[in-house]
Amino acid sequence: MNSEEPAAIAEAQPQFFSPERTEVDSSSTSLTPAAPGESANWDLLRATAVLCVFYGHLAGFIGFYTPKNLGFFGVVLFFIHTSFVLMGSLERLETTGMARTWPLVVAFAIRRIFRIYPLSIVCVLLVPLLRVPKFPGETYAWTGWPGYLSNLAITQNLTHSRVVLAPLWTLPVEVQMYCFLPFLFMALRRGPYRSILFWIISVLASLTIPLIFQGRLNVIAYAPCFIAGIVAYGVAQALPKRLPAWLWPVTLALAIAVWKMFDSNPSFLAQVHRAWIFAFVLGILLVQFKEITQPTVARAAHLVAKYSYGIYVSHVAVFWFAIFRLIHFPIALRIAAGVIASLLVPFALYHLIEYPCIRLGARCAERFRLRSTVPAR
Repeated sequence: MNSEEPAAIAEAQPQFFSPERTEVDSSSTSLTPAAPGESANWDLLRATAVLCVFYGHLAGFIGFYTPKNLGFFGVVLFFIHTSFVLMGSLERLETTGMARTWPLVVAFAIRRIFRIYPLSIVCVLLVPLLRVPKFPGETYAWTGWPGYLSNLAITQNLTHSRVVLAPLWTLPVEVQMYCFLPFLFMALRRGPYRSILFWIISVLASLTIPLIFQGRLNVIAYAPCFIAGIVAYGVAQALPKRLPAWLWPVTLALAIAVWKMFDSNPSFLAQVHRAWIFAFVLGILLVQFKEITQPTVARAAHLVAKYSYGIYVSHVAVFWFAIFRLIHFPIALRIAAGVIASLLVPFALYHLIEYPCIRLGARCAERFRLRSTVPAR
């Protein structure tokens, strides 16, 4: 299934993926079997999101039935996850001495650049070399140098360039949202419940600004989904976790079921407007659950979340090769090969590209922090 961005926003495009992994303050006293500094609850949210995308595409490739727009629901989960996690990242940067505005913004930008760009650039470079089509079933087409350079820079929505690989179309939304998050984080210092006011303002902006700029600032159209993660962050600062952990997976399953029920009714608002409502409600609810302590669930969610960015950027190309290039083999064997490769390729991408670049970005940000916090003589 190739899930589509709502028609009210732009032309049909596949679904989004946030490259940010779960990061939570390591001083948390919650009992969770996840690795130190990580939340099993948020790992489960991210794992659910990527599995929605993965299942939707796989089912579409092989012609199985798939719930309509399940992938777009995964988009909503990714947006919530990204902004909440990065609020925590900004908080840790601030506690290490980056309390001033621009040092905080620069250190944050350094880490994000090293996190999102390397793997995206590798994918863009490989597309013309391997002649990978934008989406399986389509024919490879060269986008031209201006469009190709725009894909490398992750500015496709600003230049209205065709994406060279379908899953990359929302990465510009991710990058552009990074520009707002540090300032929203600093605004929350005056009160965590200000985040609800931010969400209301983002809804009003989303109803007008994208129409004025004809889709070039479609990040504004999705701002209420991102702000929902900030609402979750604000609520988490003010309210204790009261709900039992076992209700968290149940809530995710119910949310998918309710989304599907409303999605089958086209008269129930536009899809993107429904996404705003779902994101806001989930943002308030999900921080009310205690941490999952069941080891099997926590470890499985952690493993999927760890390799989720690689799964997202590679699975379409992997299934294109397995299903549409290995045509001399039985379809069952091709599907099995695609599934296995979709696990092995992200593993290699993480250890060869993602993790080294994450560490390099952290070292660069730390050097900048040390220079910025040294008192003047």
